[in-house]
Amino acid sequence: MKAGSAAAKPFSIDRIKTGIAGFDAMIPEGIPRGSTIQLTGGPGSGKTIFGLQFLVEGARRFSEPGLYVSFEESEESLKQTAMLFGWDAEGLEKKKMLDITSRNVFDVKSFAESMQGQFKEAVQAQKVKRVVFDSITSFVASSESAVRLRKEITGLCKRLKQLGITTIFIAERPDVQSPLMPVHDFAVEEFLVDGVVYLHNLFVRDTRQRAVEVLKMRKTAHDTFVRPFKIVPGEGIRVFNKELVFTEG
Repeated sequence: MKAGSAAAKPFSIDRIKTGIAGFDAMIPEGIPRGSTIQLTGGPGSGKTIFGLQFLVEGARRFSEPGLYVSFEESEESLKQTAMLFGWDAEGLEKKKMLDITSRNVFDVKSFAESMQGQFKEAVQAQKVKRVVFDSITSFVASSESAVRLRKEITGLCKRLKQLGITTIFIAERPDVQSPLMPVHDFAVEEFLVDGVVYLHNLFVRDTRQRAVEVLKMRKTAHDTFVRPFKIVPGEGIRVFNKELVFTEG
């Protein structure tokens, strides 16, 4: 550096919090804004609740408008789920802080192609900062080939990142007893996304125990332990980030 020249400014990354109790403690610095995250879990693991809570808390606590795109559940069904936890989805919609939309699974490819045009304009007009796609498995099921799928997902992630939108792709996987093993047939290659979060529904001592694991998160440190969580009425997901999952018999 030449004498008298200004010192270089330290590189900083804009980060966000999910607003989900205990989960943010697993990623202390926060998730880099614009990240694409794959949220994977089996039936009953809490994926939809996690996605809704991510958007609701983003709107209520951080003033970040959100969009929930479902290829499986109706808008009414999702709003009913939100009501179970005291989340006023319709009120947030009226304030233009939340948009819940349902699309037919056969529209997935045309929807991905519209990201550059109509969808991009809508997102920019509403200043959307968070998006949830439920589920990315629909892309897998409707894709004509693995090459086409990779191209579609890569393009989608790139466009969302360019818009500065933090995105969760929900992915289904079988409810198997070895839940710590990724099941790629029901999701996409994990190198295509910035983060991978697993929601487990473990069978322990004749009962089910829910747990969450941050398998991968680019550009930030994260907890490497599998942590238990509960779905609490009137609240949503609560992660016990200082506890460990007990799996021994």
